[in-house]
Amino acid sequence: MKRKTLLRTLFLLFTVPHFANRGKVLKILGVIRGYRKGAQRIAKLHWKYFFESKGKLNKNLKPNSIESNLSNRYKQTCSYQVIATIKSFLSNVQNKVFDVKPKMTWLRALTIGCLWQPLKRGRGF
Repeated sequence: MKRKTLLRTLFLLFTVPHFANRGKVLKILGVIRGYRKGAQRIAKLHWKYFFESKGKLNKNLKPNSIESNLSNRYKQTCSYQVIATIKSFLSNVQNKVFDVKPKMTWLRALTIGCLWQPLKRGRGF
């Protein structure tokens, strides 16, 4: 892989000059990829708990059972971030549900229901 390609992949928008060697850049990319995959698995775990507990979120749910190359410390930090994202999503959905006009209620409820189903099946995030 060329150095420019690695930098574009890492910073996505523009390249930033740095003094990290190729090995360090590859380690950083490995952590980022592992973090993203781990976040997806942790999100599935939290959504499953959310539906099983009828609407409760547990920020202290231990993600140690998730298979990932990340350490438990990274998993716990990622778990806190996933919980914050889920709370934000639920707040946005709640605002959309309670902020509807009578004529548009069925259309918005249908839209929210269509958005909700993939998340309920574990295909969100």
